[in-house]
Amino acid sequence: PRLFVGRGMHESSFSLLMYTLFWFVLILTKLAFSYYVEIKPLVGPTQDIMRIPITTFQWHEFSLENNVGVVIALWAPIILVCFLHPHCTLYDTVYFMDAQIWYAIFSTLVGGIYGACRRLGEIRTLGMLRSRFQSLPGAFNARLVPVEKPDEKQKKGLKGFFAPQICSARFAQMWNKIITSFRKEDLISNREMELLLVPYVADRALDLIQWPPFLLASKLPIALDMAKDSNCKDRELRKRLEADSYMDCAVRECYASFKNIIKYLVEGEQEKKVINIIFDEVDSCIEDGKLISDVNMRALPALYDQFVKLIQYL
Repeated sequence: PRLFVGRGMHESSFSLLMYTLFWFVLILTKLAFSYYVEIKPLVGPTQDIMRIPITTFQWHEFSLENNVGVVIALWAPIILVCFLHPHCTLYDTVYFMDAQIWYAIFSTLVGGIYGACRRLGEIRTLGMLRSRFQSLPGAFNARLVPVEKPDEKQKKGLKGFFAPQICSARFAQMWNKIITSFRKEDLISNREMELLLVPYVADRALDLIQWPPFLLASKLPIALDMAKDSNCKDRELRKRLEADSYMDCAVRECYASFKNIIKYLVEGEQEKKVINIIFDEVDSCIEDGKLISDVNMRALPALYDQFVKLIQYL
């Protein structure tokens, strides 16, 4: 049948050509090295030894006039190797006995060059991972997700509008699978797993692309200190927050989560109206750029502490 597991996952012709070229160069190098270093240096001494006649014998006198015994001793290692491998011919034994050594050398060189060209291992520290984590969803979808047929109508429709969210959701599923497998193999602890997981289904009402907590750690306290001690305009404070994309995301996600939790916990129609009025007023101040002038920002740390206690109780 035409449908089978792994269909369309065969190697390309270029990959097969490069693999064949790899082995061709490896075997050619091995043959040249074996001939010029192992075989050819023994040919001259063997011919010289065979030309030297034997006139006297200390033991039994043989009918041989050449130093055949010396030649046998000279070539004995190769012949003994052949006896150790009875299914191999002398030619195969001489020329291909150390092919695995050449394979290790060539695979190291080719793998190193290939990895350098593909920039493997470029992210070596946690700081580099944080700075480049935003580019991982795009790289994942470009390299590992099958390419769909181009459709201009879909690009201009809802699919094109939600393309970033779809891209991030696909990457989040793969990333969470990897982190979960790390925990199953006991490579990381439960706390480390919680810091590394992407909460892509934690709260769909947030309408934000959420990042792992380890990227947003310590961003919110810094933003609170900036807002508390800020005597500038809202525009300048917003520029300072947007300079760090993770800090801006942490502030937006925390505020959206705070709104959803408070609205969910408050009971009573009158209380809900009051809460909605407060949030609407804050949202209007943010849109008009009057948050610092109309709201007492020095009370933010106390509000933050109370919200943390509320989360702990929940």
